[in-house]
Amino acid sequence: MGFFDSLFGKKKEDAVSRKICPVCGMEFSDKGMDVSDGTICLSCWEIVMDDFESGILDEQGDFFIAPIKAAVQTKKAEQDAISRAKAQKPENCPICGGKMPKFMTMETKDGYICDACFGKFSDLEDRKETEKALEDMTIKELSALFALAEKKQEAKALRMEQDRCPVCGGDVSEKSTGSLWGDVKKSVKEGFPAFVVLKDNWKICGECADKVRAVYPVAHSRKPDGDGGYEDVYVDPLNDVTLEAFKKALADEEAKG
Repeated sequence: MGFFDSLFGKKKEDAVSRKICPVCGMEFSDKGMDVSDGTICLSCWEIVMDDFESGILDEQGDFFIAPIKAAVQTKKAEQDAISRAKAQKPENCPICGGKMPKFMTMETKDGYICDACFGKFSDLEDRKETEKALEDMTIKELSALFALAEKKQEAKALRMEQDRCPVCGGDVSEKSTGSLWGDVKKSVKEGFPAFVVLKDNWKICGECADKVRAVYPVAHSRKPDGDGGYEDVYVDPLNDVTLEAFKKALADEEAKG
């Protein structure tokens, strides 16, 4: 075969080896990705490769064009939406509604946030409450992360509040001398207990609890311990009283003088 025959023969061979991708409709060379029912271009495969290799397969564990095509279209639609969302910076933060700075706005996967929200994210990142980088998070994911963090902070604040007697402010934390006569409520220790847990989980210090003992006396009994001896059993009626009811009983007792 001469030089020209070899050249034109090569061109003819290239033309034959080129294919149309059944996913995107674009022409590609024979260096595609073989799937169970055809061959797709590498460009389409790279779009969804991570998703499919992490488990989005059919029952036989094979790859097919139809689900790949659907996944590629979904990904492209998401990418288009992100591009549109980031085409223009908003005047207000999409999370907190605060004014966006004119310069140095922080960029997420699909938009921008203000400095205050970036500060919140940085704090969560420092506390290792998120493993994702900011640029990998959508506005929706970031909002959900902030909401969860806020609930945790509220719960922590409530626990701290409940570690103080709501009547006198005394220490009723678990690190004090223990709870009153039964359940969590059942960490009886030597001497007088430090607090009693009410029905709604508020903790009242022993001193304040004593002020309503005329109304809510602790019942004491003994029962066999199974070893030939007996154990003390205490039943505190305050465990079934709410804080509101306790305060009313306390006010009534104080009014009696």
